[in-house]
Amino acid sequence: MILLDPDRASQRMWKIVIVPILAHLGLLLTFDLESRFTVTLLWVGAGFLGVLLAERRLRERSRNSVLWVVLVVATLLRVLLLPLPPTLSGDVERYVWDGRVLSGGLNPYELPPDAAELIPLRDPLWERLHHRQVPTVYPPLAEILFAFSASLPASVYTLKTALVLLDLVTCALLLLLARIKS
Repeated sequence: MILLDPDRASQRMWKIVIVPILAHLGLLLTFDLESRFTVTLLWVGAGFLGVLLAERRLRERSRNSVLWVVLVVATLLRVLLLPLPPTLSGDVERYVWDGRVLSGGLNPYELPPDAAELIPLRDPLWERLHHRQVPTVYPPLAEILFAFSASLPASVYTLKTALVLLDLVTCALLLLLARIKS
């Protein structure tokens, strides 16, 4: 389908992706996702519905314009959720803990968070960790990323930002691969 007015086509494309963006804004406003679990599920459901509708509508567009829209919207959706604290999972806190252990020159594969050698590192983050009796299970490259983020201020948000950037690079590479294959 060839559209005669590119500005109008662009406006229509952005209208298609507004539902997932609004759903992410709703999640941001909900803030503590665990204490408002039903509302969280409604926002997530609205977001998935919006993505499904957008995917169906965007199939009709030219590939080049769609790829840019997908990358821009993917970036926006991830950035919107960066300020949220990790309330649905304790994984990020464990990542930061492992990063601190590794940054301190200790081995998170040998020492579980409850180890006596790690008493000097204990703080409120340690108190929130799940499975403190178990050493880390994460792969070495991930541990290096955790150590890097733990060495910077606001390490939870630093780590989330690094993971978002890696995720977006992966999205871009997948879109590039899809473009090459088609």
